[in-house]
Formats: sequence, structure tokens, C-alpha cells
Amino acid sequence: MSNKKYSDWLRIDLHIHTDKSRETKNGDYKGNFNVTTLKSKLKENEVGIFSLTDHNIININAYEEYYKDSTDNDSLLLLGVELDIEGSTGKTYHSLLIFNYFDISDVKVISQKLESKYQAKGITNSFDRKLTFDDIIEIFKDDEFFFIPHAKKGGHQNIVDAELPNIRDTQKMILLMQSALEKVTAQEMKEAYQKGFDALQNDEFRNRKDIAYINFSDNHNIEQYACRHMGEKGNHQFDYIKGKKSYETIRLAFIDPQSRIKSQTEYDSLNKKLNTIDNLKINSHDYFTQNELIFSPHLNVVIGGRSSGKSLLMNLIGKKIDSLTIKQNNYDKFHGEHILIKAKRDNDYKQQTAIEKPIYINQGDIVDYFEKNSLKELAEKSNKKPAYDEAKAEFIVHKNGLQSIIQEMIDKYKDIQEFDVKKFELHKKTIDSFHSTSYTINLNIESLNSTFAHRFQ
Repeated sequence: MSNKKYSDWLRIDLHIHTDKSRETKNGDYKGNFNVTTLKSKLKENEVGIFSLTDHNIININAYEEYYKDSTDNDSLLLLGVELDIEGSTGKTYHSLLIFNYFDISDVKVISQKLESKYQAKGITNSFDRKLTFDDIIEIFKDDEFFFIPHAKKGGHQNIVDAELPNIRDTQKMILLMQSALEKVTAQEMKEAYQKGFDALQNDEFRNRKDIAYINFSDNHNIEQYACRHMGEKGNHQFDYIKGKKSYETIRLAFIDPQSRIKSQTEYDSLNKKLNTIDNLKINSHDYFTQNELIFSPHLNVVIGGRSSGKSLLMNLIGKKIDSLTIKQNNYDKFHGEHILIKAKRDNDYKQQTAIEKPIYINQGDIVDYFEKNSLKELAEKSNKKPAYDEAKAEFIVHKNGLQSIIQEMIDKYKDIQEFDVKKFELHKKTIDSFHSTSYTINLNIESLNSTFAHRFQ
């Protein structure tokens, strides 16, 4: 798989064992491992990034042999190891460490650091190798690496069971480090792991969508790759990450998993049938020096200052698509046989390529559409006429509903005017009296006489 000059979806498998694991785990590898078979299987399965992650040991010879003849067209091999880590419960969990190294000199340095630590801890039996998390931080404090523990609660060698009493600190570690959670083999299992881990988290972290779950093969039998484990668990379903073949691509995927990590099913649902522009070739000419532009099938952005050639480039592309009719403009003098184009379905460069129903709109058109209130024309040109009609029909329904409400209010007001207004009349004199500081008292003499007369008899 070539390292393309643009971001694309890459198959990734950061958990592949070699027969070196037999030195630290009994019966841990099946069959024979060799780098020739490894390369063949990786190419056959179109793997972009991978790692060799043996148990508590690094296979220096395998890394050296792979790097010796590696080219840009080969899968990128990042340095990795699978460690047994002792948790706060005394239980041990497994975690991958994937380093930002891909040359043999760094492999040897990391391997020596690991071996020296086991020796310093007095671990002489290679089958008893295990470290604490503090050990890992101490050993690799100057190295950049991803920490990818097994995630499943109740599963084999997982971080949740091993760190249960200390789970809040563990959550902080997972959320703040360059981390992901491994051992996700299907969407429903991913959801189950998410729930299991969420159950132990604080409310503010529960059901977050930015924790990366990623699936690797954990292959222990390269002759049957891409089988899972030793082959008895069936074939592995690859996960994909978006980017180039680099360590940085993985970092971005872990930061933004919703956009940059996809399962095989999610990847298959992407629309990959569209014919897209691959290249635009400009041969030397009066106005141009020779150049070749390579486009991504996803998103391309042209950035430049005023009069730097952005509109010219768009015009050159538009003229090379046979289904478009570009109006004559000031850019016509730049066109000619020296401009060639190549789409995904073309075998070679052509004078024009066939792309069905492209949407081609320049900035001048957009301004005109809104100034002239001709949004319908914009919708038709951008192949959005059905959506425009649907939105317009919905708008009419809401408009009619609003008019109905307004008419009802008018009718109610008329009813009030006709039947109620004349019953209540307030004169200015009455209103003024409400604000007066003095009052007028009317005495009823007859009533007073009758009330007090008997008191004086």
C-alpha cells in the first residue's frame, strides 16, 4: 500500500505476535513465523499500519529484517510490545505500548530499557515478567507512546478488573493519556464494553463519545493471517483509521474516534463508487510551468491570497469535465491541449474526463443567486431540486398554519369589539381622578339623621 499524499482510510493492526512470545508464554504461538510471510500477508490484506507486539519482550531480529528492505509502499511498522501490568487488586492486565519509533536503532534502545528493568527487579524467569504502571512511566518517561489496555470487564487480563479499587485514577489515566481501549471484535461487543466501563465512571464522563475503541487481530499464527489469535477464532474484521501512514494519524484517530475510526461495516457503507478527479497535469506553456496536482477523493481545499489563481484552477478543472458547460470568461486564454486530467476510472491522462452530474458553482454565481432571489436555480444546478421542493412544501404548510392563527386572532378581536367594548367606558375625568391626591365625600343627610336621631331622644 503506497503512502498517498492525501488523507485516506487505512487498515490498522497494532497487535501481531511473533514466535518470540514463546520465550515468555508457554504455547503462545502456533506455526512458524518469518518476515517474508508477514510481508506477503500484510500486502494481501492491504494493511497500512501495524506493530509486532510480543509478550514482555521485543523481537529485535524481526524488526531488523523488516526495516532492512522496507519501502514507502510497504506497511508502516511501529515499535510495540504487549506488557503484563500488575494492577492495584494484584490481578494482572495486558496493555499494548506503541512507540513513535520505526527504525532499528530505537528498537534496540527500547528493548534494552525493558530488559534492564526486569533485571533490576530481580525477575530472572522470563515467564514471570510483569511490571507496574509506575515502572512503565519510569522506564519510558522520555519516550512517546500510546497506552492501549484490554478493556472488557469480566474478560481475560483486563484493566477494569485489575484496577477496580483504583478505578477513578485509572479513568483519569485513560482519559488524559494518549490511550485507546482494545479487544473490540464487533459493534455489539463494543457497546457492551462501553456500558461496562461507563458503569464505573463519574456522571460527567459517562456515555462520552470521545473514548477510542479499536479492534486488532491479536494474531499468533502468521501463516493464517488475518485470523484472530491462533486461528481458532475465525478471521479478523479490520478497523480503519483516517490519515496517512504515520504515528500522528493514530494520535488524531484517538482524539477524534467518531470521525477517524471506522469498523469494517462502517467503512463498507461509505460511498466509494463515485468517480472522482485524481490528477490535473499542466505541461509547460506560455502561462504555466510544468506541474501536476494530486487530489484526495474526499475533501480538497485550495487556499491562496487574492488573485493567486484559485478561480483559474477551478475553471481549468471545470473545462476538463465533459458534462459541464462553462460560460466564456477571461480564463479561456489559459486553456489548451497542455492541460490534461485523470479521474479514478481513467487509465491515463485525457483531454476530458466523464463525471456524472457534478456540482459546479463559482462564487459569482452564488452572489447572483441570492441577490436575484433565484434560490430555485441554485438548487437545480447543485442537484438539490428534490430537497428544495420538499423544504418549500414544508414552508408553505407552516405559512398556511401561521395565517390561520393570525386570522383566528383577528376574528376574536372583532368579537370583543362588537359585544364587549361598549359595556366599559372610561372618561378622561375618571382616569385623572385615579391619580388625584384629594377626594370628594358625598354626605347623605337623610341617612345621617335617621342613624343619629335615636341617640339624642
